[in-house]
Amino acid sequence: MRQIIRILVVILFSFHPISARAFVLESTPHAADELRLRDGFLAERLVSIPREEASWISMTFDPQGRIIVSDQGSKMHRITPAKIDEPNSRTRVERIDLGVSGAHGLLYTMNHLYAVLGGYFPEPGLYRMQDLDGRGDFAKPERLMTIPGQNEHGPHGIVLGPNRQWLYLIAGNGTLLPTGITRDHVSRQRPTQGSEGPGHEGFVLRISLDGQQRELFCEGMRNAYDLAFNTDGELFTYDSDSEGFMGLPWYRPNTLLHLVSGADYGWRNGPNNLTSDHPDRRQAVREMGAGSPTALVFGTNSKFPQPYQQALFACDWSWGRVFVFHIQPDGASYRAEPELFASGRPLAATDLQFGPDGALYLITGGRGTQSHLYRIRWSGDTTEQKRESHDVAQNQRQKRHQLEDLNGRHTATAVETAWQSMNDPDEAIRYAARVALEHQPINKWRPLAVSAGTDQSAPRRMLAALLALVRQEDTDRLTPIFEGLKSVNWESLDLPERLALLRVYSIALDRVSESNEAMTIHLPEILATRFPASDNRENRELATLLFQLQHRHGETPELIDRTLGLVERAPTLMQQIHFLTLIAASGENRLTKTHHERLRHAVDPFELRAIADRAYGDQQQQLQRLITEIGLQVDSTTNDTPRPLVQNWTTAQL
Repeated sequence: MRQIIRILVVILFSFHPISARAFVLESTPHAADELRLRDGFLAERLVSIPREEASWISMTFDPQGRIIVSDQGSKMHRITPAKIDEPNSRTRVERIDLGVSGAHGLLYTMNHLYAVLGGYFPEPGLYRMQDLDGRGDFAKPERLMTIPGQNEHGPHGIVLGPNRQWLYLIAGNGTLLPTGITRDHVSRQRPTQGSEGPGHEGFVLRISLDGQQRELFCEGMRNAYDLAFNTDGELFTYDSDSEGFMGLPWYRPNTLLHLVSGADYGWRNGPNNLTSDHPDRRQAVREMGAGSPTALVFGTNSKFPQPYQQALFACDWSWGRVFVFHIQPDGASYRAEPELFASGRPLAATDLQFGPDGALYLITGGRGTQSHLYRIRWSGDTTEQKRESHDVAQNQRQKRHQLEDLNGRHTATAVETAWQSMNDPDEAIRYAARVALEHQPINKWRPLAVSAGTDQSAPRRMLAALLALVRQEDTDRLTPIFEGLKSVNWESLDLPERLALLRVYSIALDRVSESNEAMTIHLPEILATRFPASDNRENRELATLLFQLQHRHGETPELIDRTLGLVERAPTLMQQIHFLTLIAASGENRLTKTHHERLRHAVDPFELRAIADRAYGDQQQQLQRLITEIGLQVDSTTNDTPRPLVQNWTTAQL
């Protein structure tokens, strides 16, 4: 008779005073038939843990090839995986007491275990435990820093940098910066009396191994959970979507990001979300759909076929999937193609790592769900394949790194170095150059930027210079900038350049107070001649600016009529909502009987009501207020309009 699982519960005395009992579980590996994998891969379920014992959320390997895992609650465990191809080998799980728990990130390195706590015990922050004997007898935890923020939007994953001198820690948008930041890589829009600029949102810290040096590396994410380095030494994350905004114009999907020094990735909690059209947002590597991204790992240490050794493995907790992103250089940054690698029902994947044996180890759990440990292996030929060389891309990345080294520092040659790259055709280099320039005293680069701001022979440099100026200049010095903008030849600009120009207008208008009307009085006439444009993205920016200016300078002729035309032509409610919001904010007294009639014909009130009835309070109130302001009230319980039968579906078809 084969014994599948043996559970031993014993009462032990422990060196650590908190622990009075130990939990031990042993299990024989099983074929994981519940998982669907790419051809050629095999999966084993090494162990399943009772729900009352733990729901695992993070893991790390120690030097002995054992796995240290954290429960989302109060427990920690150490797992010794069954050996590959040894039928009598078992997986062993034992509870351990480390004085910490609820770790969203774990990392064993340099004879220490680092734990990022999201709020369970003892308090949120970064902790370090020395391995006293090199075999897992850990000292009491040392708190390196407190990181204010709790639970699933608090501090998360942690990895060791390529030079083994820095730790990189990622935190969600419910997290505040720790005290004692020693270097800030990010350049922010300079606040004014009327505009304080955005908050940090989700961010990445770069931290010395002892925690004494703590640098803000980049920011502007929603709630990215983990991060990983590729073999080029470049850092990536997979940010979560804005699920509360789904169906709204400011929704942002799951996004694969290349994390670089000084970058702002543009997530804002609401309509001010920066899109891929905004030049002050660092561009995404790949946008995906909805989901709940968790863990990441590159296949560098795998015994998988060569394409997977260069790929990024990414977990999606809510949809029970593991994606592989095949990442290729794209100038100084990257592009990626996704591939569904594994899926299950359920597969609440919370973390994954490659073990010393080259297999992929994956744990499930979180929010009280049952935890399993899986091992995925390649069953085919493992003959080494030659890796492609990308010398040009390497040179581009080195150029970008030289610019990023200037962030948060003042040097004698910084302005000259940054300025040389302001007209670079590579967007990633141009972005890095602008950020580096903004870190330098503005009096050292103002004359260059003002001159370039009227030089349309180099539109990329012109727009980058204007963007830097309107973000950093004293507001009482912006008058020449507004004057120079009058002479810009819109027809000479392509669509991305026109969108960048509109972003310059938007930031300038945001920073200039309403009391300074003379500075912006000419803008409605300039922008109204461009509205509506042929592209919806351009219309979105133009309409936003024109309604904002109407509030300052009075009625813009036919603005509501032109905007209603866009509502009538919009292919989706998602696009309509942006324009409807602007119309509603302009005041109901501006709407005529004809306007209301056009709105009733253009907008499906039942579809709008369905979105407004969502379970997210802030968005529900905003949309229901919108419905009232534009006069589209409808009783959601009655809809007498007959609907045609489309299909009698069968269970098999579904």
